[in-house]
Amino acid sequence: MKIFFSLVFVFSITTNTFAQPATKSEKNMNTLAEEYVKLILSIGAYSADVVDAYYGPKEWMEEASAKKLPLNELHAQSELLLKKISAVSVPAHDRMMMQRKTFLFAQTIAAKTKLEMMSGKIFSFDEEAKLLYNAAPPVFSEEHFKNLLAELERSLPAGSGSVQERYQNFRNQFIIPKEKLDTVFHAAIAECRKRTKEHLLLPADEHFTVEYVTQKAW
Repeated sequence: MKIFFSLVFVFSITTNTFAQPATKSEKNMNTLAEEYVKLILSIGAYSADVVDAYYGPKEWMEEASAKKLPLNELHAQSELLLKKISAVSVPAHDRMMMQRKTFLFAQTIAAKTKLEMMSGKIFSFDEEAKLLYNAAPPVFSEEHFKNLLAELERSLPAGSGSVQERYQNFRNQFIIPKEKLDTVFHAAIAECRKRTKEHLLLPADEHFTVEYVTQKAW
C-alpha cells in the first residue's frame, strides 16, 4: 500500500507482507504505519494538495473525509504517534526495520509540522527544511553566488540583455511545443526501446502507457 503526497512533502509508506511470520517489531511498525496513513488522510481532508494519490483501502479515505477531525486533535494524534514510534523496540541487527522506524518518525514530524503551519505557526526557511524534509540547507557567502553568476555568464551564448534574460532565452530553445509533446515523447521512447534491445531481451508484450499531468504542484 502506498500513498504519495505533494506540495509540502512527498511521502511513501509501504506495509509489507512477508511469507515468514511477522516479528513483534514488524507488527508494531505495521500498526503505526497504518495510524500514520490515516493521520495524513485526515490532514488531506483540509487541503486537496496534501494527498496527491492514494491507493489504499477506500474506507480509510471515506472515514477521514466524513469525520474531518479538528486540527488540534490531529496535532495531538501526531504527537502521540511520535511517542509510539519512539517506544518501538527494534533489534540492533535488524537494519531494515530500524531504517523504517527512522523514516516513519521523520515523516510524522513532517505531518506534525504541516498541522502547525495550517494552524498559523510560522517557521523560518531553515526550520521548514529540517522539519518537513529532514534536510539542512547549505550556507554560502554572497561571493559564492557572484562567482556562480559570473561562470554562468561566461558559459551562455553571446547576446544582449541580463544574465537572467540570456539564460531564459537559452532555455526557450529546448521547450517542446504542446502540440508536439506526444510525438516527441513517443519518438524518444521508441529510440530508448531500440537501444535497450541491443543489450537486453525485452518481453514480447513489454509496454507502458504515457499520461500527461497538469495542474499539480509538482
